[in-house]
Amino acid sequence: MNTVQWLRESGLAVQQLEPGLAGGARADAVLEVAAGGQHARFAVEVKQRAPYPNELERLGRLRETLSRLGQPLLVAPFVSETLGVALTGQGWSWADAQGDFDLRAPGLVLRQRRAVRLPRPVRPALPRGSGSFAVIRALIRSWTGSWLSTAGPGVRSSSSTLLTHRPTWQSARHEAGGLWWRYPPMSAPTSSCRGAAQAR
Repeated sequence: MNTVQWLRESGLAVQQLEPGLAGGARADAVLEVAAGGQHARFAVEVKQRAPYPNELERLGRLRETLSRLGQPLLVAPFVSETLGVALTGQGWSWADAQGDFDLRAPGLVLRQRRAVRLPRPVRPALPRGSGSFAVIRALIRSWTGSWLSTAGPGVRSSSSTLLTHRPTWQSARHEAGGLWWRYPPMSAPTSSCRGAAQAR
């Protein structure tokens, strides 16, 4: 439980007890917290996501049930400042996986804010820097070479082979239409192509 680790690293003495039952509901964990000579027991409800503000009223019955085991403590991946204030107003203590918490019990108030916003997950990206294009070109050559080796000798060059094998192009100008033709040296434009260009 990351929350226990954060609380301990903040200088609190935390003991994790066996979860108990209260009115047919089971707490996800029960924590005994000590600081400054004061002790408090918290009944933990773990959420996979932080509740939306309009969901707080529906958590009222759960809070009342957990309060039979200890101070209701809601744990979520991240609790924003606005949501933290709202949870406190509804009678919840709270903590998140970023090291933020607000624990309240008779004679005990413990607060810490480390993250203002939830860190963005790191996404994989293409290589950057001076050597990035060399890496990409090497990958393309490797892929093209493996494709040619598996395609067999009877397969002619296609668009994929043009990535690494560029033909020597020649130009011929057709005066009638003022157009330029570009073609490989071994394949001149056909008669139908010349006629189409002159017709324009």
